[in-house]
Amino acid sequence: MHDAASSDAAEPLPDASSRSGPTPDPRRWQALAVLSLVQLMLILDQTVVNVALPSVGADLGFSETGLAWVVNGYAITFGGLLLFGGRLADRVGRRTVFLVGLLLFAAASAAAGMAGSIGFLIGARLVQGVGAALVSPAALSIIALLFADPTERGKALAVWGGLSGIGGTVGVIASGVLTDFASWRWIFLINLPIAVVALVLAPRLIDESRAPGRTALDPLGALLGTGGISLLVFALLNQAGHGADADWTDVRTILELTGGLALLLAFTVRQRFAAQPLMPHGFLAVRSRWLAALLGAMTAAVLAAIFFMLSLYMGAVLHYSPLRTGLCYLPLAVAMLLSVWVANPLLQRFGPRVVGTAGFLLAGTGLLWLSTIGTADRYVSDLLPGTVLFALGAGPVFVSITMAGIAQVSERDAGIASGLLNAAQQVGSALGLAALVLAALNRADSRALAGEGLSQAAVDGYRFGLYLAALIMFAAAIVAGMLLSLVGHASDAGDDRVTENARQSPK
Repeated sequence: MHDAASSDAAEPLPDASSRSGPTPDPRRWQALAVLSLVQLMLILDQTVVNVALPSVGADLGFSETGLAWVVNGYAITFGGLLLFGGRLADRVGRRTVFLVGLLLFAAASAAAGMAGSIGFLIGARLVQGVGAALVSPAALSIIALLFADPTERGKALAVWGGLSGIGGTVGVIASGVLTDFASWRWIFLINLPIAVVALVLAPRLIDESRAPGRTALDPLGALLGTGGISLLVFALLNQAGHGADADWTDVRTILELTGGLALLLAFTVRQRFAAQPLMPHGFLAVRSRWLAALLGAMTAAVLAAIFFMLSLYMGAVLHYSPLRTGLCYLPLAVAMLLSVWVANPLLQRFGPRVVGTAGFLLAGTGLLWLSTIGTADRYVSDLLPGTVLFALGAGPVFVSITMAGIAQVSERDAGIASGLLNAAQQVGSALGLAALVLAALNRADSRALAGEGLSQAAVDGYRFGLYLAALIMFAAAIVAGMLLSLVGHASDAGDDRVTENARQSPK
């Protein structure tokens, strides 16, 4: 049984797809459009509430703790359930799980838009996260199966990766526009027409698919993995919500972090000895998979932190309105779309290692530029060049990571591979908010205690946080350049075959 699982995990996806028929599905591009639109909706819902938080708090009488849960509740259930959502899609059916998750997400969005109390809104956000954790890995695995041709898959993943990258930017822009011109409730209600369109079109454009043979869900493994990720994300986001007052020596925080790590260790042991594990035997012995997850976590950490810090900088220091703050991110979104469009032909020629490394270096350079911001309003000279440079690098990075993470998976394990990639990014986002933002706020506090004015002290803190973010991007460039497989290149074909020897002695 273990040998079968291992050989399945080693089988490249093009071969698995070719067994079902040589003729590509003529509906695949229309299906991609629907799936990508839904993914954009899921990602923007992580940031769409940020600019609207003051309006939400004033309307419903939220405390700061309650407002933090409006943001974090979605991230905790989304990140915690992704691995289980991916394996559930493999077992039950990818289209079925996609549609059920989307229906759940739409119902929760309607509830959030009509919420009249703090508890109701937080509960709706938690359910939104559950729906997103079912939809996202199912959708990405469907795309991996629809596009067997390497060139076409590169184009499809470029669209998917690019939209995942700009989703947070679109969320900030939409939040400012809707809050200023309508109501904060529309940041949730706007999801409904998108969900309805997808629910109508998806059954017509996507056939059902599931893992061949019997694929167990491994309920104990799912419980351990979900619990570990959820507890870690909760602990990290909880500390991030306390800002400069965060106390990492707090007994509760230590217990939460220790408990999360212990559950993940137990999950690892369970996967090693289970007959049909949630994470198949030999799955992570393919270098590109775990490296894509690591690099995805690093990228998500930086992206979450810079959105938070730059939004605070523009609002608190430069005194921009929510609408102006959102519109200032528009060049970033445009630059990322352009870079994604350029990334696909570059990936076909040079592979994820070269393109990803170059993207990390360019993104890091943009962050170094941003680390020179000051108290004066110099958007054109300070913010605009740095954000555009960052976006031009981040677009190819997201596409490279996505391609590397799922290019060598089998039909059996497409869902779990997608879940792993998404889960790593969710944990990375939480870690980035906790670590980078905390470092920035602590630096600002120390400068203020040294006698600096509050605005200058805040700017010094943001500079420090952006500088650290740049260092993370440069470190990611080194990792990608030295280790990330050239997925799809003949020269590296041997790196991504998991044999019995590889299982016994992973690289």
